[in-house]
Amino acid sequence: YTVSSLTTLFNALYLAGGPNLRGSMRNIKLIRNNKTETSLDLYQFLLKGDSKSDIRLSSGDAIFVPVSGPRITIQGEVKRPAIYELLGGEKISQLLELAGGATAEAYLDHILLDRISPNDERIVVEINLNPNNNKQIDDIELTDGDNIRLYSLYDLKRNLVTIAGMV
Repeated sequence: YTVSSLTTLFNALYLAGGPNLRGSMRNIKLIRNNKTETSLDLYQFLLKGDSKSDIRLSSGDAIFVPVSGPRITIQGEVKRPAIYELLGGEKISQLLELAGGATAEAYLDHILLDRISPNDERIVVEINLNPNNNKQIDDIELTDGDNIRLYSLYDLKRNLVTIAGMV
């Protein structure tokens, strides 16, 4: 792209249409004179409004958007349900923070984690993140492909068993 001399890193990303569906939003690099000048985490700007990584471009600069890192899905009673890219090592509480936190209706005693095991088997884990109960908090580390659902207090059904599939 040919841009004006006043164009910044954010302007150039906007002009290019941003990262595509497979592109990283957490590890964008500005390459100047064959060296990485800066790395950009767009989440800092999009979620917190932090634009300190937005620097003016120079002639010959290249913006490199690598393939995205691990992604997880969070849905249900959160303020920003979405698919989020992880940097690595994040726990569920940190993901909840990225998602804007739980809504007032969220039932934190029963969060469902749906995960694919290394043996290619589906694992469903019930997680407790309620700091107000006497149980231990299950703040476990996330892996690529995890799917997390927070349920509403109003939809809570107790003593319920569901059987599905070839039973």
